[in-house]
Amino acid sequence: KLVEAYGAVTKRMTPILKHLEDWLSETGYAKAGEDEARNYFKKRFVKVFKYWESIDQNELKAYVRSRQEGSDGERAWSDRTCEKNLNLVKQYWNWMLDNDHIEIEKCPNLIDAARLMKRKANTKKNRSDTKKDANHAYSVEQCWKLVDAAEADGYNMLQECILLGMYTGMRLNEICDLKLAQVGPDWIQVADGKTDAAVRRIPIHTDIKQLVERLVQESKDGYLLSGLTSKNQYNYRSAAISKKFGYLKTALGFESRIHPFHSCRSTLATRLQNAKVDPVIAAKLVGHSVKGMTCGLYAGDPEWENALEAMSVVTYPRPKTEDDTSNSRKGWPIQRIEDRA
Repeated sequence: KLVEAYGAVTKRMTPILKHLEDWLSETGYAKAGEDEARNYFKKRFVKVFKYWESIDQNELKAYVRSRQEGSDGERAWSDRTCEKNLNLVKQYWNWMLDNDHIEIEKCPNLIDAARLMKRKANTKKNRSDTKKDANHAYSVEQCWKLVDAAEADGYNMLQECILLGMYTGMRLNEICDLKLAQVGPDWIQVADGKTDAAVRRIPIHTDIKQLVERLVQESKDGYLLSGLTSKNQYNYRSAAISKKFGYLKTALGFESRIHPFHSCRSTLATRLQNAKVDPVIAAKLVGHSVKGMTCGLYAGDPEWENALEAMSVVTYPRPKTEDDTSNSRKGWPIQRIEDRA
């Protein structure tokens, strides 16, 4: 309190928020990421630290660990959330130092996640708890349960969106932003993505080829999933369908954090693994970075024939029911068109 009073009176200390907007304007974050960072500093960080010069290593550690434990009465941070927020502070702090807004002798960057965070022992219980927070893969039966529920619900493009997620491993926003120009005779091109690895060309599986062709034919706005609204805060075409998917899976008994739409990526990765596809090719198809493997780190995209072959072995055998003894999807409004050059 005395330090803060001194800083306010003498103006010799630098408020955390003083250059926040200048920093955000240079980060290149998307609007949603920019708002998330702004809200974190304004609603969280400055409640504990008001001046750069007053940040103490021990207080910083205590703050981080209280957030991990939820001992301040708020929802506890997962390790991933903790690392993400610490990285925000580290970036902003380095920017302040680089631009001479604070002096390194007075307030060196104290962010060292390994020292600040409380690391869990590598025990069976802790590994199990960590796994619970992951994007678990859907089983084949669960996939068809979602597809059938979406069909019965009838919401605009939800069924098609789930099928595309199952067979391409694309993120929800990648699917919803996919333009017709990014769809070829046997491929889908992700031109932009969350990471460098996300930019990739995905073979169109034979099971959804006719579905994709129909969507191309019926599009009225240049997007593969036609008619999705983008009238929301960040102009996301995926916003409404994401909410609808959330309602659907909750109604079916799926847990939000364990089985989000992102689990479709885990599902395809699992199907590729079960089919014994080369791990490097599988990672390239799903858009994952390849770590810990020299050949994967330096390897370029697989030859197209190899990519087609790898995707072709993925299967989602539909569970048999009394009314349907076949393993093929019934009732899709399909009309074939000539392959486009």
